[in-house]
Amino acid sequence: MKASIIQENVPLAPDEMDLHTFIRKVVSLPLMGLKKDNFALFRIVVSEMMVNEELRTLYYQQVLEPTLTMADGYFQKQVAEQALSPAKAKLTIRAISGMVMGLMLEYIMGDSTLATQWEEFAGCSR
Repeated sequence: MKASIIQENVPLAPDEMDLHTFIRKVVSLPLMGLKKDNFALFRIVVSEMMVNEELRTLYYQQVLEPTLTMADGYFQKQVAEQALSPAKAKLTIRAISGMVMGLMLEYIMGDSTLATQWEEFAGCSR
């Protein structure tokens, strides 16, 4: 699943995108993996991560860390160009990441707006 999403949506280099494009990529890429039945898998993985340290570590290393690393690359450009402090850049990245995780959790808890409009919201419809 992860490989097909990345292959279909090759991340741009940080200097090839503006802030709007960057935010859209960071938000939509993780959400694109959760089409239809994949939410059932996500629900199981999230609940298991809460009690299984090994799975939690794998999730961080294979899913979250690469996303944060990509975002760090973009925000380093912003730090240099707009005098954004490195600490604020790292916190901003994690705030965006937390927002995405929160949306996924809201969906699996049954939010009707997200359930009916997920494909459009996640940028999955082309």
